[in-house]
Amino acid sequence: MKFIVTALFLSLFATGFGQGALIESGTWCDGDLEVAIPASDESTVLGWYKDGVLLEGETEHHINCMTYGKGFYMLKISIADTEYSYLRDLTTVAGPSADFTAKNMLAAAVTYFDDSSISTEEITAWHWDFGNGETSTEQNPKVMFAEQKVYTITLKVTTTSGCTHTITKKHEWAYK
Repeated sequence: MKFIVTALFLSLFATGFGQGALIESGTWCDGDLEVAIPASDESTVLGWYKDGVLLEGETEHHINCMTYGKGFYMLKISIADTEYSYLRDLTTVAGPSADFTAKNMLAAAVTYFDDSSISTEEITAWHWDFGNGETSTEQNPKVMFAEQKVYTITLKVTTTSGCTHTITKKHEWAYK
């Protein structure tokens, strides 16, 4: 239901405003895909949104999409006290999209990581960094954490053509 509402919300913005104003530069596979609108002295960025969610702290006329992943990007700007919104669909950009889930198994004192990355071509390599000095190249590794705290977990996936994508998430290990 949330996806349907978000898609409807985004489609209304796409039809109501000029979506051609946002310009892509770079590529997903080179790791430098950006979306931008030409900056002017008269325009003020009110906010960037991905899939309808405000991206806190993003106030420039450009955004690095590699940080937030594939999705619908919307920019709200103000020019002479009038608000404008621009939308760019980056849901089908070629290249992998790294993602994972983590499940703490308290009885075994271990966390199981499940790769949920997607790609139009085969993913051939995984590189995990668990934020505790340990790494892995397994697709679905398991890790024991020594301390109860929040760890920064990074997953980098690579496809047969050498295209990569990296995602970083926080994961809490705690006996709860």
